[in-house]
Amino acid sequence: MQINWSAILKGQSHWIVLFFVFFLSLTIKTTADARSKWGLGLGTGWLPDYPAAAQGRQRYLIFPVYRGRFFRVDRVTGVSGEVYNDSRVDFSWNFIFQFPTDSELIPVRRGMQDLDWVLSLGPELKYFIYRSQSHKFYFRFPIRQNTCTNFSSRTRFCGIAFNPGFRHTYWSNSMGEFTIRAEAFSDSSEYQQYFFQVNPQQATPDREAFHARAGFLGFVYGLFHSLPFEGWDLSSAVSLYDYSLAINQRSPLFVHKTNVSVFFAVTIDL
Repeated sequence: MQINWSAILKGQSHWIVLFFVFFLSLTIKTTADARSKWGLGLGTGWLPDYPAAAQGRQRYLIFPVYRGRFFRVDRVTGVSGEVYNDSRVDFSWNFIFQFPTDSELIPVRRGMQDLDWVLSLGPELKYFIYRSQSHKFYFRFPIRQNTCTNFSSRTRFCGIAFNPGFRHTYWSNSMGEFTIRAEAFSDSSEYQQYFFQVNPQQATPDREAFHARAGFLGFVYGLFHSLPFEGWDLSSAVSLYDYSLAINQRSPLFVHKTNVSVFFAVTIDL
């Protein structure tokens, strides 16, 4: 009997990654010294297809790592850069993105245009309520402009996102860095319409026309963890999204009031 190893590995890839992360974290001593500015990252995780979607899927990402003062790409928290910093206030810029999805894979969106990459860039203000060598508790207020694109035939302005909230970061020499967050999302009409609007020509017997409005989207509660080693590190992120107060809940594209995402990444210094 022939064993199809490729099919087995493909179906169990997320468990292989989790085993790899767990095994190495038990066998190697951590250190945060002498980190290189340049590196390479490999990430995988389970992410919802869009806010309030009924389903998600496993995603993979290869990304460069650069640890500079004014430009920084590392771990699973996006791209950022410092502009101004003192004991109380930190002003920087921040970039995050959302993966594209084929609408034919989403039952409620079949027949509609595919969801493209959503690229979000803008300034971020942090106000530190408490700051010590091992603890940081701060209010965070990013404002981002969203661009939706497939990098070829479609590029459009997708509105402005407001994402205020609180974060607490704790650093341990033996356990790495933990960050807990509780934040809210509000978005302009362009962003809300991109995910929740159904134009009359897109309506079907099972999908009524709906006009999406600007306003509150939801809350997110999450945990980031980074575990540094000599020459590389492990990062993880777990987030719970609560859309129970979202302004566009009556949209036929709004399916679940809660979403969960989990992501892991390995970064190696070059």
